Amino acid sequence: MTDEGTLPRHPLWRTVRIVLGTALIPLGIVGLFIPVLQGVLLLLLASALLASEIPVVAKWRKQLRQRFPRFFRGNG
Repeated sequence: MTDEGTLPRHPLWRTVRIVLGTALIPLGIVGLFIPVLQGVLLLLLASALLASEIPVVAKWRKQLRQRFPRFFRGNG
């Protein structure tokens, strides 16, 4: 662990997060129209994976947190 109390970021972990998050986005979009897939859940997982790596997603999550504070209560 580093001095800030967080685990050091390994380049492979960063790549896995970006690839997995990017793969979940189209699945989530398809899942919005197909009842078998949970589209909203897949999109939320993608945003959770990508928020620390891609500033645009982090900004989007921050705007959602401001608009829906009850939903994000206790989730940082």
